[in-house]
Amino acid sequence: MTATVLGIRVTDAQLARWRNWAMPEVQPFLLTADEARAVKRVARSRRLTPELRDTFQLYAVAGTGVYAIEAEPAGDDGDADSVAGMPEGSPPAAGPEASGDSENSSDSEAFADSEAFAGSEASAGSLGSAGSLGSAERTALVWLDKRGARLLSREALAAQPTKHRWPGKHPERSRDRDTARTIRWIEDGWPDSRHGEVSEATWRRARAILPDVRRIAGRFPARSGPNCFGTVMGAAGVDGAASTWMQREPFERWLREATIIGGNDDNPGTVLVWRGTDGAVEHAAITIGDGWLLNKPAQTWSTPVAVLSVREGINASRAPGRRLERHTLA
Repeated sequence: MTATVLGIRVTDAQLARWRNWAMPEVQPFLLTADEARAVKRVARSRRLTPELRDTFQLYAVAGTGVYAIEAEPAGDDGDADSVAGMPEGSPPAAGPEASGDSENSSDSEAFADSEAFAGSEASAGSLGSAGSLGSAERTALVWLDKRGARLLSREALAAQPTKHRWPGKHPERSRDRDTARTIRWIEDGWPDSRHGEVSEATWRRARAILPDVRRIAGRFPARSGPNCFGTVMGAAGVDGAASTWMQREPFERWLREATIIGGNDDNPGTVLVWRGTDGAVEHAAITIGDGWLLNKPAQTWSTPVAVLSVREGINASRAPGRRLERHTLA
């Protein structure tokens, strides 16, 4: 079974993974100390994976004093264990100001790149910190199932970074409905990839400069991590870059070594780079030629490597304070 999502064919196996990432049975909540104590007995044990971090927009967790709540002992059966709120070696907070400049950063060490989160061109300020979600400090990361979440107050639910979506009660019977809900959530606010509209002649011309562009265009990532910087470098033939959470420093070094300033949007190989007010690179895309652009909007599992018109790509990447510059592959 296949489906079309944002103009891209995806398999039933992909859809199953997406359902589990979009609406897992147990979900993370940022709570105050008092709220966390009130639900401690029903807290569950889970690990905050990059995919769940992206789904629930928990970019401001690490480095802000957030701690995991220990689940109450389950009694003689011993089913409950400690809540694994953050993995060992918690990575830095996310957002444009915390994109992991170190070239040694890896997927497990860096939780976000400069694109912040899917669905919005956000700044670090709009993401919010763990201490500013609601009227009180929310520094407890607690995992709850749907029954446990019903014990939370309206204030606690409203203070979460994003809305929580729950799967249907009966997995087999609700699978199609849950799949449709997941697809609607992924597609909300994003344009379809137009890779099917690019002519064979355009792809052929692009191949001389961008040897891997057609291979990576019009695809969803297998997981969270691959981002705009890696996509641009991967299209240009840098081995392994398209599947990497590429950080700012190696991207900036590649930009210095592989490109020259200036570019023409109608030609293949023009790198579009958006910088913030501090000069740090926040986003990048690359032209395919004949008015087409390759763009990976965010590092999230739910955003594909899409082909858009250059104008669409520029409009989608605008944000207050950003400035656009162009480079050409040398």
